[in-house]
Parts: sequence; C-alpha cells; structure tokens
Amino acid sequence: MPIIGYQITLMNAGRKNFQLKKIDIGSTPKITNVEEKEIKMAEKQQALAIGFEFLTVYKSEGDQVGEIKIVGELLYTEKNLKKILDFWKKKNRLLDQVDIEVKNFLFRKCLTLGIFISENLQLPPPVMFPVLIPRKEKEEETRYIG
Repeated sequence: MPIIGYQITLMNAGRKNFQLKKIDIGSTPKITNVEEKEIKMAEKQQALAIGFEFLTVYKSEGDQVGEIKIVGELLYTEKNLKKILDFWKKKNRLLDQVDIEVKNFLFRKCLTLGIFISENLQLPPPVMFPVLIPRKEKEEETRYIG
C-alpha cells in the first residue's frame, strides 16, 4: 500500500439538543491539498503529503444536530509521484486510482475514530452495525447453497 502514514491535526465535534427522531448521517472525505514532501526513513524518499478533511454531519428533519470534523494529512508514495502531483495541479483532484485508495483509507480510519467520538457525544455511530433479531420457533433456517 502506497500510504505510509497519516496524522490528524484537528478534531472538532459537537451536538445540539434535539428530540430523538430519525437522524440522517452523511460522511464525506475531501482532499484539500497535495504537495511533494521529503521524508526520512531508512533512506531519503519522496512522498506526497495529501491534506484531507473528513466531515460527518448529523441531521434531523433537515436541521443539523451534530457534526464530527477530522482534518489531517497522509503520506503517499509510489513511483509516479510527479504524474499524480501534475494532475492535481492541473485538475485540482487526484487520479482516479489514487483517489479511491486514499478515500477508502480515510473512510476506514475516520469512521473508526468517529464511532468513539459519537459515543461520547451521545450521537448514533457514523456506520451501521449489524443487528440480530430472534428467530421465530417455527421459522425454518434459510440456507444459501451456491
């Protein structure tokens, strides 16, 4: 994986008092900046510092009732850094393959952190968890045979 590290520089979260009704939750990753950076590991290596903002918004009946905002930077390295950086400078977006990889990484990291934050704010988690329901006694077990 070309993502070799990340750091969070800002976390901001809050909620308003609201009646517990239906809550819509939306999470959006946004790439804010891309620049070349020299990193020192075992040997000097070039990487891209990709700034990000990850926003989770809670709405109830159209009104925003909560928000979790995570801002940071991740380090991305591979052999085509110049191509990626040039594309960013021209189009202000990442190449599709890089964009998907970076945003999947951000969803994993930021939603995991968002679960902890939302619990402390007494908001629903930003991802749905599976819910088990009891089976009726007479209901047969459904099997998938493939």
